[in-house]
Amino acid sequence: MPKNQSPNIKYVCLSDLHLGEEDSLLTDVKRETGEVDPAAASPVMQALVKCLKALLGANAPGADKPTLILNGDVLELALAKTHQAAMVFQRFMQLAMPPGEELFGKIVYLPGNHDHHLWELGREAQYTAHIKGLPKKKELPEPFHTTGMFAEHKSLSLPHSELLTSLLNRVNPKTPVCIEIAYPNYAVINTIAGQERCVVFHHGHFVEPIYSLMSRLAQHLFGRPLPDTVYALEAENFAWIDFFWSALGRSAGVGEDVETIYEKMQDPQEFETLLYSVARHLAQQFDIPLVPGNALEERFLKAIFKGILDQVNKRERRQGWADGHTGHLPLSKDAYKGLNTYLEQYLSDQFQSELGRIPQHLTFVFGHTHKPFACPLRFRAGFLDRAPVYNTGGWVIEGPVPDSVYGGGVVLVDDNHEVVMLQMYKEGSADQPTVEEAIVPGDPHGKLYEHIRNVTLPKLAKHKAIWADFAVQAHRAAYVRARNLERRMHS
Repeated sequence: MPKNQSPNIKYVCLSDLHLGEEDSLLTDVKRETGEVDPAAASPVMQALVKCLKALLGANAPGADKPTLILNGDVLELALAKTHQAAMVFQRFMQLAMPPGEELFGKIVYLPGNHDHHLWELGREAQYTAHIKGLPKKKELPEPFHTTGMFAEHKSLSLPHSELLTSLLNRVNPKTPVCIEIAYPNYAVINTIAGQERCVVFHHGHFVEPIYSLMSRLAQHLFGRPLPDTVYALEAENFAWIDFFWSALGRSAGVGEDVETIYEKMQDPQEFETLLYSVARHLAQQFDIPLVPGNALEERFLKAIFKGILDQVNKRERRQGWADGHTGHLPLSKDAYKGLNTYLEQYLSDQFQSELGRIPQHLTFVFGHTHKPFACPLRFRAGFLDRAPVYNTGGWVIEGPVPDSVYGGGVVLVDDNHEVVMLQMYKEGSADQPTVEEAIVPGDPHGKLYEHIRNVTLPKLAKHKAIWADFAVQAHRAAYVRARNLERRMHS
């Protein structure tokens, strides 16, 4: 980029939309019943796309359209009906990719835990196509479990999502855009002024130990070592992630019961009541070997369920602020440790495998926790001394009582691979969006931050009503969904 040229936004990253879920601000719900209305785009979705359109309209005339990176949990496949989630995604495509006015020239999709099944569909389709082209006598290769993260840099072919691409084609039949799938990491890299700059996107579920449960069980039960590559990590845990977090909730009536459990998990007292009710029912219906009498059986089961309850209460999303090396982070200590391990071990290994080195300047972008932040984090020697880390937050309300640690953001990457985040909303707040950058306190802000904060947003002063409308719509939608959730939790 020439010295005096203004930065253009090249990548836009959104995650944790949870489209189709009734608690998502981007899913429209009927005012009278609180039920999902997949035929309409929610007011927050409409306002968000208007903000993005105004923001991207500030790019230089003739600049390439940016790439949209959907960083996981875009469709809610665990707690919503598949056709409804698909229809809400279609509403999003109608707004963001209308014929002749498409905001994005490319879309890359990284599945998360709640839409992991779309990764399974994509990789199986590509594997099927691959073996069709092999000689009949050639031995079949093992199906792959990950993609190369430098697909764009090396012009590699990624799997594509037939479902998401078909939904896009329903609203824009002539678009050449095919929604590609990368998993679990996607990286963009460039050399600017002699410095290698890389941005890595990952949904973020692997920072929590529950998503490597199968590996940990094998370690405890059979003494097997934990996987040392991201490929092995996914290969050992993909079925568990796909079953519990992306498929079980879609099991007709059983899925509705699963959602009831998920919702009651938001309130420890309600969840305790539910678990103890299940314990009482099981004690009455079944005999437990070596435990005589219903009363003792019930106490035995309650003790087991109490252990489950304690683990639920330690879930990442229930944690408050925890001290990190560089200040306060909205992560539990386990998640902070998991984040460091994922970068220092699994990401480092993939860098060495695919690139032969770790880039000089690395930025890591993830979601999953629904807690947006921008912060430079320290790492062990041999990886990087420090790296900017961004969390994109999420678009679902987390409980009936607002908590400002939760919210939604949009991460922006320019053609110089500088990164900032637009903090779009926080629970319980009606403030307008703000710009954040992951820098050490006292260090100067980058050109992208300064340009958006001091040039782009003031230029969009005529669009002030757009930003204000978004803040109002998000605040209102969060309030309505919190009340609906509270009613369901106590019903």
